[in-house]
Amino acid sequence: MKNSYIILISAIILSLAMIFSAINISSAINKTALSRIQDNATQTLLLNAEQAAEYIGISVDVLVSKIKREKIEKYDLTVYDTYRFIPFLEIDGVMYFTKSELEKWAEYKTNNH
Repeated sequence: MKNSYIILISAIILSLAMIFSAINISSAINKTALSRIQDNATQTLLLNAEQAAEYIGISVDVLVSKIKREKIEKYDLTVYDTYRFIPFLEIDGVMYFTKSELEKWAEYKTNNH
């Protein structure tokens, strides 16, 4: 009878230890995943025209005039390389940019001009 009691207590303690270990591991995995999500979100934040111009080292006026010229040039084309023109998203007349796309555009321009 005493051995059965000891085995039962040991099984309960082992089960609790396994549950707490699983919770700790799960928490660590969630923290790592959250950190990765936050890092990705930081990299994909949208920049406005002022921030984008500063990032690529030109004035806002130069950026805007270049985009206007590119829009006219792009209008007559049916096919063109993705990064031939400055990549941006326009929502309600406001231009937004991402650092990663601007970097790809700069790399394209460096390699093709």
